[in-house]
This record gives sequence, structure tokens and C-alpha cells, in this order.
Amino acid sequence: MSNIFGLVRLCGKDIDHIEIDNMAQGAERLGSASNQIFIEQNVFLGFKPFLLTPQDRFENQPLKSLDNRFIMVADARYDDRESLLKKLGYSGREGERLSDGQLSLEAFLKWGEYCTDHLMGDFALVVYDRIKRSLWVARDHIGAAPLYYAYHNGYFAFASLPLPIISLKMIGKRVNLAQVMAYLSGADVLSHQTQYESVNELPAAHHLSVTAQKLKLKEYWQVPMRESNLGSIEEYAEALLELTERAIADRMRIEGHVSSFLSGGLDSSTTSCILARKLQKSGEVLPTYTYVPLEGYREDKYPGRFVNERPYVEEIAQFQPGINTYFLDLKGASVFDNLEDLLDISGGLNVHGYYNRLWAEKILGMSARDGYKAVFDAMVGNITLSTTGLGYYTELAAKGKYITFLKEIKHHGRTHNRPLWRDALSFGVLPFIPADLRQWLESKRYTGIYKIPFVKEGFAKKYNPDQYFMLQDKFVLRHDRQKRLRTLQYTQRSTPIKRAWETMFGTRQIDPTMDKRLVEFSFQVPLKHFVHRGNFRHLIRTATDGLLPERVRWNYKKGLQLADEKALFDSDVETFISLISNWKNDSTIKEFIDLDRMSSFLTSSKNSPEALAMRIFFTKMIVCGVFIERNN
Repeated sequence: MSNIFGLVRLCGKDIDHIEIDNMAQGAERLGSASNQIFIEQNVFLGFKPFLLTPQDRFENQPLKSLDNRFIMVADARYDDRESLLKKLGYSGREGERLSDGQLSLEAFLKWGEYCTDHLMGDFALVVYDRIKRSLWVARDHIGAAPLYYAYHNGYFAFASLPLPIISLKMIGKRVNLAQVMAYLSGADVLSHQTQYESVNELPAAHHLSVTAQKLKLKEYWQVPMRESNLGSIEEYAEALLELTERAIADRMRIEGHVSSFLSGGLDSSTTSCILARKLQKSGEVLPTYTYVPLEGYREDKYPGRFVNERPYVEEIAQFQPGINTYFLDLKGASVFDNLEDLLDISGGLNVHGYYNRLWAEKILGMSARDGYKAVFDAMVGNITLSTTGLGYYTELAAKGKYITFLKEIKHHGRTHNRPLWRDALSFGVLPFIPADLRQWLESKRYTGIYKIPFVKEGFAKKYNPDQYFMLQDKFVLRHDRQKRLRTLQYTQRSTPIKRAWETMFGTRQIDPTMDKRLVEFSFQVPLKHFVHRGNFRHLIRTATDGLLPERVRWNYKKGLQLADEKALFDSDVETFISLISNWKNDSTIKEFIDLDRMSSFLTSSKNSPEALAMRIFFTKMIVCGVFIERNN
């Protein structure tokens, strides 16, 4: 995937060349390749290539239509490419020398804005119409390709990441404190705003039409929510596996070798084993990378969880030939490693656990060092492959199917050693209590958990009057598909992080579980196929019969990444103390962060049941302070 950027003055006057230089300099940090640019009086379009597929060698942007009316820049990688080529009138042989960017232009010229009905994959497209002096902008269905924009005094600026936009003097990098607060409360998921005041994110599955007079945003696709009817669970399992294999095959169109994240969970194990089998056909071996905790961690502190993935990964490697395993820990790592580059290049606060990101960065760095062009992961697998299906119980109660509801929660209780009353309360009563009452009860009972820690009360009331974490999700009845849709929207926040990592480490992170076909299929599977006699994630367990070892398929323990997080946190305490001391002289940070409370937390035992959540929030507050300090 490549990065695009541009600045258009829609009123027709010339662009200030100083601003062109500013944007181009900002784009320099988005990769080592040279900028490819198009400039005329009121238009500046740029393209920074990243060689990923064999066809990327033929990419030469910006692209022009034969009549010179339309100019396009495209960040694109398409799935089911043979079908697209056929629709556009090309043979497979001809397509071998056609870049995905060129196919984007051909599709736009044939179908106009409806080209998105025919495109499938990761794409961000920008087309300038020289006759109408207008722009048409689009982002892919799932949001795998990031795209940001600013509309200011007759100018329209855009880029794959915010950095080229905030490099413009007319835009600047003023921090949007309301969005910083929204990030901390979890309320930023559906917002188009970013942590920069003048920069917006184009939502997934949306077009944007731009003229000198207005912006017109249009949604062109929605995740389907209606159940399909394929038949038995075996038929659904076969279809799920077939779609997963197709998604992986499409993403193997890569110029170079690949590696994979591998944990002991169902998602990465499924994708890694399928990938290894496909590579075996050409005599290749799949290297896999797995994070393991530091020596001295205590697994017994986490009953019902597994924190060391090594035994499961080793069993997978024995079961599936063609996998070479590499294990790594985070000895000597700090939350400040690569942090400033990550904030600058990704353009904001998009990480839930800043320590948890470190193992991903170390894997990417090792993979790049070892010469691999891409690393496969399965971050969205819990939405598309291994959905728990536990929302089935609540939906049975909502539909008044109480006898089936009781039968199902009895199975669940026997399987997981839970009393019937507890599951009846959790799945059949609490979700139906009126939202306002639940909000009041939960906030009174769990003020220490739901109240956003370390934020000054006056600041919190100014930007979030409720002051509580994730209220909009905690206190609204959402059925299974609605919850998964919200989770999918949340994962789209990781898109700029992945693009920043690509820039920082030179290797591409690829997630086949984010495939549009898998998303559509998963959301249409009847919920009863995800749970069976109290056993959750039953569909993927059925689908992977013969693909995964039995111990992995039927492991019901929940994995816990970063069990050694406290040791990493403690090693950063001196730096935390130094930053907090310096910030006492920063008026913006003092208004926002309760620095005295943060200092007190550092001297506390930090061993309460809420300590992990508090450390996560403490670290997020530190990163917020670094972000504000760098952008003020």
C-alpha cells in the first residue's frame, strides 16, 4: 500500500508554492521512496509508492484519463482481481502488467462513483475533475486504507495520514482537546473528527464530493445484518474456511517473502496454518513470531487464563509442517520506544494499550530485519472467524424464547461451572434494565472503574459531562451483531497505526480476517451456530477440524497478552516522574491532567484488582501529555 496526499484550491486561484513545499516535506516522513507529483495552478497531487505487489512495479501516479479531464491518486490493493479485470475487459495476462492504481482509474471512468460497487479490497481514491473543478474521494468498505482531509477557506487538503495536512501553515497542528477526551472515554469511535482541530477522517464505506461551495458525504455500503440460510453448521463451517482461504490467497500477491504473527488462539493459528500450507506448495517455509512473557511472571495470578502462548505454538508447529517458530520477549523495552515517531506519523492517539503495542512493533522490526515484505496477522478474527456467539442468549430473551433461553444457559452453566441464576441475570435481566437506571447504578457502584482516572474534574465536565468511561456502550442494549459492528468500527482506529508501522519498519501488516467477504458472511451467520451446548466459538472450532491440533481447537481458556506489563511499567517510573514534574509548567497539560494524582499513583502499591486498568489509563494519560506537548 502506498501513501497519497494533495492540496487543491477549488476557487481556481493559484496555490501558494510555500504550502506545496510544506505538504511535500510532511509527506517525506511517510516513507523512503521519492514523491511522485502533479502540479498545475490550483492543483497539487502526490503519491509516495510502497512496493508490495508485483504490479506495483508498473505504478506511475498521479494518473490521468486519456482526455486529461480526470486526475487520480490511488492507494489500492484489490481482492478477486481476476473478476475485476474481466469486468474491465482485460485478460489475466494483460492484468499482470496493470497496477491496482490503473485499475482504479479504469473503474472510475467506466462506472463513476458507483465503481465502489465493483471494487473489493483496500483502497483510498481521490479524483480531480478539471472541468467541474471538483473532487471525488472514496474509502474502502472496511476501512483498511486510511484517508484524512481538511476543508479550509476554499482549499481541500487530503492525505493517507494527517502529517502532510498538518504540515500546511494554513491548517497547523492545533490539538482538539475534546477529541482527546473522547479517545479516553471511548466515545471517538463514530466521530469523523481527529485529535487535530482542522483534520477529519473519511469514514469507511463513504464517498465525499467536494466543490468550492460544499462537501457532500455519502455512505455507499453497510454491513449486512440479516441472517442467511445455508443449512447446517457443517455447511457454514465449510463456507467460512473457504472464504478464509480465498482471503489469504488474494493477499499472497506479494513481491517478496512473508511471515506471520502466531499466538495460541484460534484466529492467528487458523490463518498461519492455511498460509503455511499454501507456501508449502511452492517449497517455502512460514516463519512465525510469538511474544512470550518475561521470566518471573506468575501464571497462577490469572485463573482461567493462559499467558504463555509457547506450548500452544509449539504444538501447532509440530502438527503443521512448514512452520518455523521464533519467540521473543520485551526485555529492556519501554513505552517510550518509537513513541514520538508513532504519534507524529500515525497522527494521533489510536492505541488502547501502549505497552501492548510493543510486542507488535518488535515482531515487525524482527520480520523486517529478516527480510520479510509482509507480516500476516488476524486482529479482526474475533469478529469474523471466532465470534463467541454469547449474544445469542440475550437475543433469545429479547425475542421471548424463554424455554430455549433457559436450556441454553443451563448448558453454558454446566460447561463453565456457573450457577444458573448468574447467567439468567447476566444474559436475561441486566441487558433489559432501562439505560438511565443502569447508568446510575453502575456509576454509583463502580466509580473507581468507570470514572476516567487522572483527568481534572473541571476539564472532564467541560468535554464529557458524564465523566464515565464507555457510557454509550455500557448502558445501551446492543444485540450481538450491533456489538460486533461497533467492535469493527473500533478496529478501524488501528488503520493509521498499521500504516505508521509500515513507514517506520518497512514491512506491511496484512489482516485477511478483515476481508469484506468474511465480514459479510460472518454477520449473516445465525447466532445458534456460534454456540453449541454452552461451548462458544463453535463455528471456527468446527471449521478447523484437521487444520489445528485438538488442544488448540478446544482450548476454552482466554489468552492474556502482556502478563508482564507491571514489570515494564515499573521500569519506566523514573521517566514518568520526570515528565510529570516538567508538565507542572505546561498550562494546557495542567488544566487537563491531574498531575498530583498521577504522582500519588506512582508511589502507591498498584496491586489492587483495578491496578491493571489504572496502569493502562495512567500510560494513556502520559501519552496524551506527550502528544499535547509535541503539538502545542
